[in-house]
Amino acid sequence: MGASLFVTRYCYTNDEGEYEIYLLPGEYSVEATLAEQRPDRRGWNQAFSIAKTDKDKRYDITLPTPIFVEVENEDGSQMERVEYLLLHQGRTHGSGQVFNRRPAKETKGSFVLDPIASETGLLYLFDGDDKYGTIETITPEMAGQTVQFKLKAPANVAVTLVDADGKPLADEKVEMMLLFRSIVYRSTTQRRTDSTTTDANGKAVLQVVPGKNVSVRIQLPDRYVPTGRTSGGMPMHQPYGVTRELTLAPGETLDWGTLKVNEP
Repeated sequence: MGASLFVTRYCYTNDEGEYEIYLLPGEYSVEATLAEQRPDRRGWNQAFSIAKTDKDKRYDITLPTPIFVEVENEDGSQMERVEYLLLHQGRTHGSGQVFNRRPAKETKGSFVLDPIASETGLLYLFDGDDKYGTIETITPEMAGQTVQFKLKAPANVAVTLVDADGKPLADEKVEMMLLFRSIVYRSTTQRRTDSTTTDANGKAVLQVVPGKNVSVRIQLPDRYVPTGRTSGGMPMHQPYGVTRELTLAPGETLDWGTLKVNEP
């Protein structure tokens, strides 16, 4: 039975950008990462394998040219905390936080993304309580460039809840979920962007990040629908909700309409 050993080695490159490590003969998987936390040198890495070491053998590592991203609020106000998520071909290509402290109290921020090799990706940017932000397209041609994005004011979605007889449902908890679809795992990840309760007329207004063809889900966390049974025969449930794909402009209020909720 094989065993794995993880060794971390920190080295400084010389004037030619080279450094040396010495290994005994064998098979290795080596990953080189630039560890210095500078805005233009963060998160670059490339993995390669060594089947057998030879004396004075040289291995060249080509670090990919990253994408430099600068963000600020559209109105120039201070940002609280900025998080980013890059989806490419159904996978999470990059994610993290722009600031280490909360609130950031900064009007601008920057971070680095590993480039994408083909097609396009979607970059989700969130600030504050996940309502302010933007959804942008990332392309392979952006490698080596500095791209600037502005975080926009949230969009509003109004919905009215009624029961099976058409009577308004007051004081019903409602959540707005932003959906990220994964073609790799054939699953959907949800991120809650707002939560509120309906008024006396059954109406609720929820906020969400604006963008084109945004997949959102209005969800009632206190009501559940059956989804099947586990292998052990136990029933499975999920919160009652309805999913739509919307195009939302900053500050716009879109009327979802009336949602008839049957008793669970």
